[in-house]
Amino acid sequence: MRDQRKTKAQLVEELAHLRQRVAELEAENKAAPTSGTARARSGPADPIRMAATDTDITCRQGEENLHIELALQRLRNVILQMESEADWEQVVQNFHKELKAWVCFNACSINIIDLQAGTLISHAVGPRKGVHQNIRKTVEPDLLKALATAMENGRPWYRPNRRDPLFAARIPPEINAVVDVPFLGGTVAINSTQENAFTKRDMEIVEKFAQVISQAYRRLEDLRALAETEKRFQQAQKLEAVGQLAGGVAHDFNNLLTIISGYSQMLLLNLGDNHSAREEVKEIYTASQRGSALVRQLLAFSRRQVLHPEVLDLNALIADWEKMLHRLLSEDITLELKRSPFLSPVLADEGQLQQVLMNLAVNARDAMPDGGQLVIETMDVELKEGHVREGVAVTAGPYVKLMVRDTGMGMDETTRARVFEPFFTTKKAGKGTGLGLSTVYGIVKQSQGYVWVLSEPGQGATFEIYLPRTSEIAPGPASAEPHSSSQGTETILLVEDDDALRSVARRMLTQRGYQVLEASSGQEALRLASQPHDSIHLLLTDLVMPQMNGRELAQTLSAMRPETKVVYMSGYAQGVTDHHGVLAPGTAFLQKPFTLESLSQKVREVLDSS
Repeated sequence: MRDQRKTKAQLVEELAHLRQRVAELEAENKAAPTSGTARARSGPADPIRMAATDTDITCRQGEENLHIELALQRLRNVILQMESEADWEQVVQNFHKELKAWVCFNACSINIIDLQAGTLISHAVGPRKGVHQNIRKTVEPDLLKALATAMENGRPWYRPNRRDPLFAARIPPEINAVVDVPFLGGTVAINSTQENAFTKRDMEIVEKFAQVISQAYRRLEDLRALAETEKRFQQAQKLEAVGQLAGGVAHDFNNLLTIISGYSQMLLLNLGDNHSAREEVKEIYTASQRGSALVRQLLAFSRRQVLHPEVLDLNALIADWEKMLHRLLSEDITLELKRSPFLSPVLADEGQLQQVLMNLAVNARDAMPDGGQLVIETMDVELKEGHVREGVAVTAGPYVKLMVRDTGMGMDETTRARVFEPFFTTKKAGKGTGLGLSTVYGIVKQSQGYVWVLSEPGQGATFEIYLPRTSEIAPGPASAEPHSSSQGTETILLVEDDDALRSVARRMLTQRGYQVLEASSGQEALRLASQPHDSIHLLLTDLVMPQMNGRELAQTLSAMRPETKVVYMSGYAQGVTDHHGVLAPGTAFLQKPFTLESLSQKVREVLDSS
């Protein structure tokens, strides 16, 4: 609760004090003096005697005020006991019970209306609440506007009879007088079956009760925010647990995939085009590549992939991918691009953003089986300090907004809440892995951005992505340079603790002409390096190894042989990147699972670098 609200102990103490004061006033009232004159008739000739009395009602007024304050305190105690949004109805019932003792409802009812949302916060309460059962939960716009205007001055709006056209058109015929009393968030509408039902004193009492309803509404807002925060926290914990699992298995799984794809690729190179086993080996290689793609998606979701950020123009990226997007979409889906002519650059991994575009386009296509429209829009935006959306507080600053909107079938609230979960999909079995949107989520989050989805059933879906702007200038298109041959004769020290993976990597390198020294650990690699060799041109080492990891090995070897260049290889980002997954400048990294071509190209690239 907010700081200005009283604690339960303070309220109990005030309640005891008020009860004592009521008892004192009752005692004073019994002993209150009365004044008057009396003339008695004594006989026929006597004049008629007159008698008159007057009573000081000040004490009674004070007693009534104290009883009202006691009622308000009881209501505040009920508010203090609210533990969830489900307790709100109990507050409303107690509000009605306490108020009806002081204001005459003429056997009718109370409504509480949220002016911001335009809805009834609670169902009508009271002896004849049935007269409101036909009222929709949503308040009609003209009535809502009239109420909001009337409430602007913070004073009650009293309509003593049905001659108000707006009032008469919206209220059931049983009701003949209404007073709307403003509170934080809306109005308390009190109804009566009689005209001119409420006195000035009634209005004063209702205003006091409306102030307590404001406290209850603040409490309700706090409880809603707390429930939403807990829900988001639980969801984040669940997603983080899946991410840790993905990162944990990625290393070993990528080693297996490297072995499978490496040997199958070398077999394909050695088998003739007409060999009887060629198709089978090709299927093995294809399956390994599909497995590699799944692991990459999991690593993207868990934010454990290695990023190669560069200054990018999103408009140029979308233009380059326009033809590809048209091929991804069916012929009955139109693509519309709305690119801001003055768009700021972002710092991100180009390949990862291409994956984001592709996944969102495929998701939109699947949501529009009968055709529709896909709109991709870019613009510069500014997120303000304190901006909170879906329970997430954003970092204020300048962003580039990428919006992808479709006219598909849309999503209900349950689907929307789970849309970024890995392996969650609404598609039929075999039609999707459920990793497309989770990949988008991971890439955007790892790029220090935000992603949200807006959708309603039958209303399509809009994905909004916010990426931080950068002040750096995007480079022009790179000039095409011929690639050097991936063959070589240099000596490479290969360090890998997995025997099978080390074996396939050695065979790949020797097939390309390199001399290979093998080691299964960092200590063995240092022993080999300490022996008299002419030169060790390159260290190719796994990052995650027992006792001595790849980075520690490279640092020690660099002191022994400063001319030796280094390439790290790993299945995920741990140990070679910062906490955002970004490679340190000048770090050569080979992502597992790798192919013969990617291995030989990376080795040749580093050896040829100055």
